[in-house]
Amino acid sequence: MLLVLDNARTVEQVRPLLPGTPTCVTVITSRESLAGLVARDGARRLDLDRPPLADARRLLRELLGERAESDPPATDALIERCARLPLALRVAAELIDTQPGRAIADLADELAGRQEALDVLDVEGDPYTAVRAVFSWSYQRLDAETARAFRLLGTHPGHDTDAHALAALAGEDRRRTHRALEALRRASLVDRTPAGRYQPHDLLRAYAAELAESLDPPQERRAALDRLCGYYLATAALAMETFAPYEADRLPKVPDAPAEIPALNSPDQARRWLDAERNNLMEASRHGGPEFVTLLARTVWRYQDIGGLKDEMITLQTRALRAARTLGDTVEEAHARRHLGTVLSTVGGQYATALEHLRLALAGFEEHGLTEARGAVLNNLSILHTAEGDLREAVRQTRRALDSGGSGLSWQLRRALLINHAAHLADLGEHEEALAHVLPGVELCAAHDDRAIEANARSVLARVLVCLDRDEEAWEPARRGLSLARETGFRIVEAICLRTLGVLHHRRGEHERALSLLEESVALTRPLDSRDILAQCLRSLAVALAAADRPHEALARLDEAVAVATAGNHRREVAAARLDRGDVLAALGERERARQDWRRVVELVADLGLPQADEAAARLAANGERPVGGGPLRIEP
Repeated sequence: MLLVLDNARTVEQVRPLLPGTPTCVTVITSRESLAGLVARDGARRLDLDRPPLADARRLLRELLGERAESDPPATDALIERCARLPLALRVAAELIDTQPGRAIADLADELAGRQEALDVLDVEGDPYTAVRAVFSWSYQRLDAETARAFRLLGTHPGHDTDAHALAALAGEDRRRTHRALEALRRASLVDRTPAGRYQPHDLLRAYAAELAESLDPPQERRAALDRLCGYYLATAALAMETFAPYEADRLPKVPDAPAEIPALNSPDQARRWLDAERNNLMEASRHGGPEFVTLLARTVWRYQDIGGLKDEMITLQTRALRAARTLGDTVEEAHARRHLGTVLSTVGGQYATALEHLRLALAGFEEHGLTEARGAVLNNLSILHTAEGDLREAVRQTRRALDSGGSGLSWQLRRALLINHAAHLADLGEHEEALAHVLPGVELCAAHDDRAIEANARSVLARVLVCLDRDEEAWEPARRGLSLARETGFRIVEAICLRTLGVLHHRRGEHERALSLLEESVALTRPLDSRDILAQCLRSLAVALAAADRPHEALARLDEAVAVATAGNHRREVAAARLDRGDVLAALGERERARQDWRRVVELVADLGLPQADEAAARLAANGERPVGGGPLRIEP
């Protein structure tokens, strides 16, 4: 005999119903763990997660037939909006089935809002089938402390959390909060991820938010969010001190933490915390007060910069600028404008906006007599002019900052100026002078254990040595730069070092290894929104492909490099790609197409005084060719 006890609430409810004969098997379903049955009665627990995506698709196909397959992206969106809950999927399918004109995509959009999702999934005339009612069965069995913890999950602005953050939100001891989270997990009201974090699915989060709004006074919810923001700010400051200790004395002073914060004893631990809380920090910046937003933006900018998180950096610094204006704080406004101008100068097509931000930042710092910050803006202006292709103006800005700062510059600013100045000089073909500037920059980084920026410095050093045909000396800084970039998560520098190593292998005649490294550099750069670096990596790959007697593949890569650089408004990179494309076309005997590319190079950059213009002019004059693989190898600092 099979006895089914469905939706059991407690052990006491079940135990009197258990049969005493071995010929009867009992199946018990419950949203609770019912641990006592396992410990005392020998029950075997089978934990059922929500069905995987494939099973959820199968269920909708059974319920909706061909309509479920008519728009696969919308069907998948609907499944995720329903949190893969079979009950929610069945209710959604019924809503679609009874309204033939209703598209699956329309219902998925309706379910995107927290409150709207619960309302849409109510079943008229059947309160026991409403998703909200099913959730309430578990919530009503919670003790007061655990119930409050559940409601706070609806107040938390992010997607997941840990015991430290929820304890700050609750204003409670972390251990008690951890016990409450585990109770919620056992009640199937929150999931625990493999990383040990906690997250309710979207429908449960909507239910928790609804309860919080109806049961907790607005001032309590606001106070909870303020505690959470204070916790995030204090922990982010600790993480940045540990992750980038060379920047510790430049971080803003933040208020003491309102709750216990985790121990972050190594750069790796700090980076893992920043990675885990990255989305939560961004969400907190939407809900925190203006002072919190300005301090957070100044605290985490280096992490975002190293990680290539340009969209997030633009969003956060834009919020910081708005917050600084609200506060009437012109210094914080200048800081936000500096960072905003810097990141906008690297995404392409935003030069005018970036320049305006940087000029206003420079004026703000000069007004307050902040010499160090002024020098930092001059450095940022040099990066902007480099992106525009105006290398002589870039050199002028870094030289101006180095000369005007003198011995009063911090070592951090001095090393940045030295590295960038060297990169600009190398781009202009002034390689010996570039070497004289990059070497002390490398030494400064190494002396202060500035590992991320040392990776960048060594990448520039390796590139300069390649340009000087000192290949054997270039291997060590390229390899060391790659190792440091991977260690610190500096992905764009990792791609640059891979490119340089690929070029070195190519020049050594090791074509297969060169192609492998260059393909890797292209793949790594694609998602980073650094079009100039992507164009450079594509160019180097094309050079190697041409050398491997694969000219048509080389042309395809160069076509992409031209398109990428054009989209980013990087004139110099467009010119460099066209110069190389002309060489490949000439080698294929397509002389007129080659001349068209070389003419366009002269038109593009003759006014900038770049080496590519002279090289293209020489080709047009002689109608000759240069060895494949020549030309400058620029690496963005």
